[in-house]
Amino acid sequence: SSHVKELKWIKPLLYKIQTQRNDCLIEIYLDNKWRKYFRSISRLKIIYPMDWETFYMDTSTRKVDIVLNPILNSKFNRYRSPTKFFDTTRLGAVGIYSNLEPFSNFIQNNNDGILLENNIPYWIEKISYLLDNSDEREIIFKNALKRFDNSLDIF
Repeated sequence: SSHVKELKWIKPLLYKIQTQRNDCLIEIYLDNKWRKYFRSISRLKIIYPMDWETFYMDTSTRKVDIVLNPILNSKFNRYRSPTKFFDTTRLGAVGIYSNLEPFSNFIQNNNDGILLENNIPYWIEKISYLLDNSDEREIIFKNALKRFDNSLDIF
């Protein structure tokens, strides 16, 4: 419910990616209200939202290539933390993030993640590039993993 605008923004992006490529399986967490809105997108695996412990267990054994982290400019989003970076890295993925706070103050663009303006063609171009370039994904992921590991030393 706190990401209505983001869900409406991402639907055309996911639809376009799936019409351009036939090698993507997209996973998205959606409640019943949003399932109907997204079901027209091919190769879309819709997962019901779950509590943190279940999510952690469910995602700890999976490998994901790319995680999309779009946010739109809002007071709510400006006061969030960049924890999506840690979830994305834990999944073994490269993160693409909106170039807005909190990500713009945390992600090191093209080093440990990708920052993009909320422009769907930019996102589609970068997603396709990363899907076609596993070496680039590996470099960005390894940089993110180093930062992830260094962050654990703080605790």
